[in-house]
Amino acid sequence: MYIEEPKHLNYKRVILVVAIIVLVISCIYIGLILPRLVNIDKKNKQQITQEQQVSEDNIRDNSNIIKVDLTPDAEPPAREEEETESILINEQGIEKIKNIYHSDYKRVFLTFDDGPSKTVTPQILSILEQYNIKATFFVLGSRVELYPDIVKDAYNKGHYIANHGYSHKYDYIYASTDNIIEEYRHTENIIRDALQMPNYYTNVFRFPGGSSGGKYNEVKQSAIQILKSNNIAYLDWNCLTKDSEGKFTKEELVQNLINTSQNKNSIVVLMHDAGNKKTTYEALPEIIEYFINNGYVFENLYNILGGQ
Repeated sequence: MYIEEPKHLNYKRVILVVAIIVLVISCIYIGLILPRLVNIDKKNKQQITQEQQVSEDNIRDNSNIIKVDLTPDAEPPAREEEETESILINEQGIEKIKNIYHSDYKRVFLTFDDGPSKTVTPQILSILEQYNIKATFFVLGSRVELYPDIVKDAYNKGHYIANHGYSHKYDYIYASTDNIIEEYRHTENIIRDALQMPNYYTNVFRFPGGSSGGKYNEVKQSAIQILKSNNIAYLDWNCLTKDSEGKFTKEELVQNLINTSQNKNSIVVLMHDAGNKKTTYEALPEIIEYFINNGYVFENLYNILGGQ
């Protein structure tokens, strides 16, 4: 005999089945779909974070670039890389050189002729550097051609580079005023090439053997007038070691200097830095000490003409 179930029991079954279906769907969603969404959200967050980091790094990088470009602590260029202003003298400058032997205080100008040389000039530069003294070098064009780097080194260390002609051969240079002027001009160009300064002017010429006396006196005096008309001074000396007059010992060179420097406030010392003047640099420390002990200050032509 068939007995019909109550209707309320059918409703319960339906509800139960629906609940089971919902539960299954929920489990599927939680197990499969939700992790994917979480991962997507994580990736989005990571991407945002990375983009923010890149943006911050760019800001820092840009900041660094600005600081480098504007830093005030950049190392200044070396002297040879500077655009050094050339010294040009006029009649007033020529008068200053002419009156160099007069001073209200004790001063001394160390000058060296006939260089540069490979064996002696670097020794002299080293000694001068130890005492922090700036000298004046009257260079020969023929020697500058051989050792341009030594001349440039002397210039870069603050020494004055002046003109002593090209050949130092009396019979040629004093054959005419034209020869004197030509040797001066030729040496100027050689010095400019050595210093890599096309507009450098030495301004001062030293006549080989001095500016007066002897059988070449007349041509020298004519050349002086031509040099002066071109605003070029000349300079001799009033003290010397006699290192070009024979074979003297170091002690004799010092004594010669002492003898010729007596009772003078402003002293221009003549020495030589040719390759055979070993005793000159050997005597130089004692010469310097002598002037220091007697209250002299050391100067060079920059102190007279300006610059440096």
